Amino acid sequence: MNDKTIAIYCFLDDLFKVMGRKTAAHCKLSDAEIATTALVAALYFHGNQATACQYMQAHYGMKMIDKSGFNRRLHRLEATLVVIFGHWELV
Repeated sequence: MNDKTIAIYCFLDDLFKVMGRKTAAHCKLSDAEIATTALVAALYFHGNQATACQYMQAHYGMKMIDKSGFNRRLHRLEATLVVIFGHWELV
């Protein structure tokens, strides 16, 4: 679980950098951290984002934001994540 989580984060962080996507300076979490937490929720916690946030905070020291802030940031990433992962459904 630990290795997969780190691999997911590294993949997304590098991909967002290549895409030229930048996180605002005032944000506590990067876009890659938000997306990684959402994927960890889907993979390991049956979609429970609150549990995934607690896990990421406890194991990786991420300074989590409140639930509504997390959801707002995740919804802003929706189009980008669909572009990234939407092609895998076709394979």
